[in-house]
This record gives sequence, C-alpha cells and structure tokens, in this order.
Amino acid sequence: MNTIYKLLTLWVATLTLLTGCVEPFELPESAPDESLLVVDGHVNLELGQAMVRLTRTQNLNEEGTPPAETGAQVSVENEQGESTGLIAQPYDDGLYMFTGIRLEYGEKYRLRIKTRSGREYLSEFVSSQKTPAIDSLTWNVEREGVQVRLNTHDPRNSTRYYRWEYEETYEYTAAMQSNWLYEAGQVRWRTPAESIFTCWKTEPSTNIYLGTSVQLAEDVIRDLPLAFGNGNSRKYSKKYSILVKQYGISREEFEYWQMLKRNTENVGSLFDAQPSQVTGNIARVDGGNPEESVFGYFSVRSMSTKRLFISVDELSAHGFKKEYQSCDYITVGFRQLAEYMNYNLILDEIPPSPGGGPAYIIAPVACADCRVLGGENRKPVYWE
Repeated sequence: MNTIYKLLTLWVATLTLLTGCVEPFELPESAPDESLLVVDGHVNLELGQAMVRLTRTQNLNEEGTPPAETGAQVSVENEQGESTGLIAQPYDDGLYMFTGIRLEYGEKYRLRIKTRSGREYLSEFVSSQKTPAIDSLTWNVEREGVQVRLNTHDPRNSTRYYRWEYEETYEYTAAMQSNWLYEAGQVRWRTPAESIFTCWKTEPSTNIYLGTSVQLAEDVIRDLPLAFGNGNSRKYSKKYSILVKQYGISREEFEYWQMLKRNTENVGSLFDAQPSQVTGNIARVDGGNPEESVFGYFSVRSMSTKRLFISVDELSAHGFKKEYQSCDYITVGFRQLAEYMNYNLILDEIPPSPGGGPAYIIAPVACADCRVLGGENRKPVYWE
C-alpha cells in the first residue's frame, strides 16, 4: 500500500539531483510548506472491499516511515449518492478499510476524504470493469538470467490498458544445518517445526509494469517481460515462484502510472525524460486552495492472478551456479557452550570419548539460521 509514497519520494529526490547539476543546492532543514496528502486507495470489485492508506509527504532529510494521516473520515460513494464509510484500522495508523460494499460492474464510484483538520478531498468518479484472465506465464534464459513473461487477451476487446504487480517467493537453505538446540542449559534435538535450515522469502515488485493494446486490432498482450533475475542468485537455488496480479485500468489511470513510471524509473541523465508534475484524480473541495497538490490515484478494479513455479532441476541444464556462503565452524565441549551460544548455533554432536564428555560443532548464527536473510521457516500453504 506504500507503493505510491515510495515512488513519489524517489521522484522528488531525482528532481532535486537534476536541478543540482546546474548549481549547488543545500537541502533545507525543514520544508517551508506543510506536508501534502498522499492517497493510496482502491476498491476491489470481487471482494467488495475498499482499502485506502493516507500518509503525508516528508522532507528528504527525514528518516523513517511517512507520517500517517489519522482521524480522517473516509468513504466511497456511487453515482446515486449512496455512501459507505471506511473504518480506521486500530493496529495500522493511516489505513482505512471496509469489506462488504455492494458493487456492480459498469457502475462508477468516487472517494471522499475529510481530514481531522477539516479539509475535504474528493476523487473523480471512476468506472469499473472486469479484468480478463492471464492466459499464461512463461520463462526463458536471457542475458545469463531468468526472464518471466506474460500473455493475456480480452476477447471482448474492451480492456486495452493494463497494469501488473507481482510477488516473488523462493525457497532457500542456510549454509549449514543446525540439528541441535541449546535451551535452559541443556542440549536437545530440534523438532521438524524448529528447523531453521530451509526458509521461504517473499518479495514484492518495485517497478511499474504497464501495457496497452490500443494500437492493435485485437486486445492482446504477448510476451510482456516482467520479473528478471540473475540465474546464479539464491532465488533459484531450490524452487522459485511468482504470483502475478493483473488489473484492467482506464486510459486516465494508465496515463497517471505512465507519468509516475517515467519520473521514477527512466530519469538518469540529461538525455532522459525530465521529471514533471504527477497529477492524480483527487482534489481539494472544501473551498480552500484548489491548487493544493494531492498525490495518488483512486481506482476501482478487479484483479486476475496466476502463479508460476520454476525448480532448480529445470534450470540445471543452463549451467547456473548456486551462490555459496563462506562459513567457519569450531568444536567446543559442553561446559563451553554457554559462552558461545549468544552468537552461534549447534550443528552437530560428537559422541563422548572414553573418560570425557560430548563435544559440539558450532557455527555463527548467520551461517546456520536461514531466517537471518529475511525469510520464514514455515512453508507457504500454496507451495508445491
């Protein structure tokens, strides 16, 4: 839900860098104007769910998450004037949700926001349409990496504009396996549920993926490139999966995301497209400054999804080599374990020698706990 804020922050940073090419620019300690509202919201037609996150922009020299806009009144309205209020989520400041809205394809909806300070914002009415299914996801080896591509079409020839997001999930292992657990001064065997050798990590897409068929006789998207990764990376060491989310969008929303994409991804030199104002479909309507910038776009959408799996066996013929982590281990006796266990894990036990106690092979946590790399040691329910 913070995609819009992150992209806009990158856009502002890029704009600052480009203007800095002309003459030195010292970042002010504080912005002279108040922070601006950032709206990241949509209505999901299939779920009958509205989800809106409200935040505020912050100075480039400020760190941490963007400040949340709390205490607002947020609602979704149809053209007949019927309104449904969204509920502020108590454990996620700035997030407003409601599930159970009665929605119809072909109807138009808009978003209304009234902040705690009394300012009111209204989106344009947005039309709703059904997103066609994803026909297929394919992959092939290109440029020493793995390229995932998408195919889709609308037999009604009525979608024409598309946007995609995806989530990559991959299975990987730690460099070493910890079979024993040191607990309350004792050593015991790890149960299967306590294993920290194999993990699964999920990462969302960060770029903006758009496509259109307006120049074609048929509403068809073929071999659209999506995720690409180095074939030697940890992502493909055991099994890799990608879940692609497809949205059929309007021309206006397409142009909004196209502008945001141009400002955040394609600017790198004086010969690239220069940053320009990103205009969404939300404006202030309470009689205050109508020129006040509001970042974000409210959309009404349906979603189609498709998942693809790629196993290491399928990639073995292409000569990719798994990335290996260099790790050292040492052997210590039972009496020494306590002083090492803050930063190490037990790999294995060496049976006691005559007249002596058992010894243990230990290694750093970073080498024997797959969770250190950001994954979880619980297999996803959809994993094959």
